[in-house]
Amino acid sequence: PVASESESESESDCRCHPTGPEGEGARMAYLIVVHDERTLSDALSLYRAIRAPSVTILLHLDTKFPDALSRFRLSPLGLETVRCPCGSSFHAASLHASAWGEWSMNLPTLWAMERLVRDPTLSGTWDVFVNLSGDARPVLAPAPTAALFGPGGPLRDLNFVTSRSTETGLL
Repeated sequence: PVASESESESESDCRCHPTGPEGEGARMAYLIVVHDERTLSDALSLYRAIRAPSVTILLHLDTKFPDALSRFRLSPLGLETVRCPCGSSFHAASLHASAWGEWSMNLPTLWAMERLVRDPTLSGTWDVFVNLSGDARPVLAPAPTAALFGPGGPLRDLNFVTSRSTETGLL
């Protein structure tokens, strides 16, 4: 199934993705990184594509984005995370300034990973972590993605931090 990219959801039309049977797929945690007004706007489509029960979504807004948290809260994305979470757990912060091509680009990912591991409300609630830019366009809905990383899925032993296909030095 292809994730919906519909940009116009009315207040009564909150479309949530179905999930597979409990234990069938991996529990997903996503980081969405937003740098400016355009990626904040684009992130709405991404949010709609990945929100689902048992999905954890963290949003990091670059501190170079003026009034980032206030603008997020008033944006269509901010309003929709409150109105239509579809059972997902959502957390937003603005802590780091990233410079393209420099180490600072890793700081939002490290923040999200630390939060997912150390926050008692999030620790143990996810199996796979995926970091995304706010302007990313996913092609799979949550259930098929979770199945790929689940117990019988072809990606079951991979993630975006410590896999043979990702040279991090953490293996």
